[in-house]
Amino acid sequence: MLDAYNYNELTHSSIVEVTLLRLFVISWLILLCSKHLFANDFNTFEKKLDEAEDYLTVNPAQSITILENLTGLQLMPPELFIRWHLIYARTAVPTSHYDELYTSIDAIKLTISNKS
Repeated sequence: MLDAYNYNELTHSSIVEVTLLRLFVISWLILLCSKHLFANDFNTFEKKLDEAEDYLTVNPAQSITILENLTGLQLMPPELFIRWHLIYARTAVPTSHYDELYTSIDAIKLTISNKS
Protein backbone atom coordinates (compact mmCIF):
# COMPACT_ATOMS: atom_id res chain seq x y z
CA MET A 1 0.00 0.00 0.00
CA LEU A 2 1.15 3.55 -0.76
CA ASP A 3 1.43 5.94 2.13
CA ALA A 4 1.04 9.72 1.66
CA TYR A 5 4.80 10.35 1.29
CA ASN A 6 5.27 7.77 -1.47
CA TYR A 7 2.16 9.00 -3.29
CA ASN A 8 3.46 12.62 -3.30
CA GLU A 9 6.87 11.47 -4.47
CA LEU A 10 5.29 9.39 -7.25
CA THR A 11 3.10 12.31 -8.31
CA HIS A 12 6.05 14.74 -8.32
CA SER A 13 8.11 12.28 -10.37
CA SER A 14 5.29 11.88 -12.90
CA ILE A 15 4.90 15.65 -13.23
CA VAL A 16 8.61 16.04 -13.91
CA GLU A 17 8.54 13.28 -16.52
CA VAL A 18 5.53 14.78 -18.29
CA THR A 19 7.12 18.24 -18.23
CA LEU A 20 10.37 16.89 -19.68
CA LEU A 21 8.46 15.00 -22.36
CA ARG A 22 6.56 18.15 -23.31
CA LEU A 23 9.77 20.14 -23.44
CA PHE A 24 11.36 17.49 -25.65
CA VAL A 25 8.40 17.46 -28.06
CA ILE A 26 8.26 21.26 -28.24
CA SER A 27 12.01 21.42 -28.90
CA TRP A 28 11.72 18.97 -31.78
CA LEU A 29 8.80 20.88 -33.26
CA ILE A 30 10.74 24.14 -33.10
CA LEU A 31 13.75 22.48 -34.70
CA LEU A 32 11.70 20.97 -37.53
CA CYS A 33 9.85 24.22 -38.20
CA SER A 34 13.04 26.27 -38.25
CA LYS A 35 14.66 23.84 -40.71
CA HIS A 36 11.60 24.17 -42.94
CA LEU A 37 11.76 27.98 -42.76
CA PHE A 38 15.46 28.03 -43.65
CA ALA A 39 14.82 25.64 -46.53
CA ASN A 40 12.13 27.99 -47.84
CA ASP A 41 14.52 30.93 -47.54
CA PHE A 42 17.14 29.05 -49.54
CA ASN A 43 14.57 28.08 -52.18
CA THR A 44 13.30 31.64 -52.50
CA PHE A 45 16.86 32.96 -52.69
CA GLU A 46 17.73 30.37 -55.32
CA LYS A 47 14.65 31.23 -57.40
CA LYS A 48 15.63 34.89 -57.33
CA LEU A 49 19.13 33.93 -58.50
CA ASP A 50 17.55 31.98 -61.36
CA GLU A 51 15.49 35.04 -62.26
CA ALA A 52 18.56 37.31 -62.16
CA GLU A 53 20.41 34.85 -64.38
CA ASP A 54 17.53 34.84 -66.86
CA TYR A 55 17.79 38.63 -67.20
CA LEU A 56 21.57 38.58 -67.79
CA THR A 57 21.44 38.67 -71.58
CA VAL A 58 18.33 40.78 -72.12
CA ASN A 59 18.55 43.31 -69.28
CA PRO A 60 21.62 43.09 -67.02
CA ALA A 61 20.49 46.16 -65.08
CA GLN A 62 17.39 44.23 -64.01
CA SER A 63 19.68 41.42 -62.83
CA ILE A 64 21.55 43.89 -60.64
CA THR A 65 18.28 45.18 -59.19
CA ILE A 66 17.15 41.64 -58.35
CA LEU A 67 20.50 40.76 -56.79
CA GLU A 68 20.74 43.93 -54.74
CA ASN A 69 17.22 43.42 -53.37
CA LEU A 70 18.05 39.97 -52.02
CA THR A 71 18.62 39.97 -48.28
CA GLY A 72 20.55 37.57 -46.11
CA LEU A 73 23.43 36.97 -48.50
CA GLN A 74 25.86 36.51 -45.60
CA LEU A 75 23.60 33.80 -44.12
CA MET A 76 23.49 31.70 -47.28
CA PRO A 77 25.54 28.55 -47.74
CA PRO A 78 28.84 29.10 -49.58
CA GLU A 79 27.44 27.66 -52.84
CA LEU A 80 24.65 30.27 -53.01
CA PHE A 81 26.97 33.04 -51.82
CA ILE A 82 29.43 32.23 -54.63
CA ARG A 83 26.64 31.90 -57.18
CA TRP A 84 25.29 35.36 -56.20
CA HIS A 85 28.74 36.89 -56.72
CA LEU A 86 29.27 35.06 -60.02
CA ILE A 87 26.01 36.43 -61.40
CA TYR A 88 26.81 39.88 -60.03
CA ALA A 89 30.24 39.78 -61.67
CA ARG A 90 28.64 38.78 -64.97
CA THR A 91 26.27 41.77 -64.78
CA ALA A 92 29.07 44.18 -63.92
CA VAL A 93 30.77 44.00 -67.31
CA PRO A 94 27.86 45.03 -69.59
CA THR A 95 26.72 47.68 -67.10
CA SER A 96 30.24 49.07 -66.53
CA HIS A 97 30.17 48.42 -62.76
CA TYR A 98 33.80 47.39 -62.63
CA ASP A 99 34.22 48.12 -58.91
CA GLU A 100 31.48 45.60 -58.14
CA LEU A 101 33.17 43.11 -60.47
CA TYR A 102 36.38 43.25 -58.43
CA THR A 103 34.44 43.13 -55.15
CA SER A 104 32.62 39.98 -56.26
CA ILE A 105 35.82 38.33 -57.47
CA ASP A 106 37.50 39.07 -54.13
CA ALA A 107 34.49 37.70 -52.20
CA ILE A 108 34.57 34.49 -54.26
CA LYS A 109 38.31 34.06 -53.72
CA LEU A 110 37.93 34.65 -49.98
CA THR A 111 35.05 32.18 -49.69
CA ILE A 112 36.91 29.51 -51.62
CA SER A 113 40.08 29.99 -49.56
CA ASN A 114 38.04 29.75 -46.32
CA LYS A 115 36.43 26.49 -47.48
CA SER A 116 39.84 24.88 -48.05
